[in-house]
Amino acid sequence: MKTRSGFFLLILIVFIGLISCEDPSLTKEELFVSVSAVFPSVKPGPDPMNFNPDLTYGSVTDIDGNIYKTIQIGSQQWIAENLKTTKYNDGNPILLGYGGPAGYTDWFNLGDSSYKYYGGAYCWFDNDEAVYKNAFGAIYNWHSVGTGKLCPNGWHVPTVSDWNELISYLGGAAGYNEVTKYAMISCSEKKIYDSGFAPVLAGELCGWGFLGSNFWWSATSMPTDLRVPYAYIMSFIGFDYEPQSFGHSVRCLKD
Repeated sequence: MKTRSGFFLLILIVFIGLISCEDPSLTKEELFVSVSAVFPSVKPGPDPMNFNPDLTYGSVTDIDGNIYKTIQIGSQQWIAENLKTTKYNDGNPILLGYGGPAGYTDWFNLGDSSYKYYGGAYCWFDNDEAVYKNAFGAIYNWHSVGTGKLCPNGWHVPTVSDWNELISYLGGAAGYNEVTKYAMISCSEKKIYDSGFAPVLAGELCGWGFLGSNFWWSATSMPTDLRVPYAYIMSFIGFDYEPQSFGHSVRCLKD
């Protein structure tokens, strides 16, 4: 599907080929451990959120009682941390999924035989809430985003246009639209840090399992005639799209 996925696929094929030659009767659990070894966990550092001490942050509380820092960037007000709620803002629970490589997790089974995934779900990176909840937030599939009820009341998951406004304000390339498949952005790290957005290297859940990632979901689905639905993901280095069944971090923007 994409260059980075192709690279991971090549590594995975070689690795699985090697372990299969050594032991063709690996159990499901052993294969999960083996694949996880190819893509090691991204451990949080001492200050993973990297807040700017020279700025004044506000705060907002989600329905779970989690308190987040907020920051004004230009005309936009952002939550400066990744979302970690386990409930929609109407109080209904989000389904907790268990992540792993495709075929070894229930995460990708939240749909029908046509690969139309409509069940909202979340999980924790490496399925380890204790280590990753506060540092990285939760990982959500796009169907939880698509409900429009994921962020605290008065906030929303940013659209592609919302992300473009932020990127433009920070001096990066902007103007990408819903028909663009991939584009580089390249905002400077200094401007991002000075803004107070506090990006964090968190993770994604894809068909190969958990990977380190610096992308967030947008609220914009991708028009396509493919049987697998897609949505756009954004970062400060690139603009891309992935299946809506994949898992990514979420930031929220004030209405």
